[in-house]
Amino acid sequence: QKPVSIKTDTPVKECARIMKDIHVRHVPVINEKNQPVGIVSSRDFFQEMALSLDKFIEKANYKNELEEGNDPYDHMGGGYDN
Repeated sequence: QKPVSIKTDTPVKECARIMKDIHVRHVPVINEKNQPVGIVSSRDFFQEMALSLDKFIEKANYKNELEEGNDPYDHMGGGYDN
């Protein structure tokens, strides 16, 4: 059968879709010269998603703090009391 691979610039979401559609946990990665340069695994995908989710939650919490009138420097440990 024809093997499936992804390019180095394939977005993470597309990689996940490909892996889901063909029911695999690992996909070879090739460069612009069609040479193998690595393998993406489902574990890689989930680690990236977990990191992205953590960043999203942190950003949402920070936005809420600002909307509540908190000093933005307090978030970075550099605020001061009035």
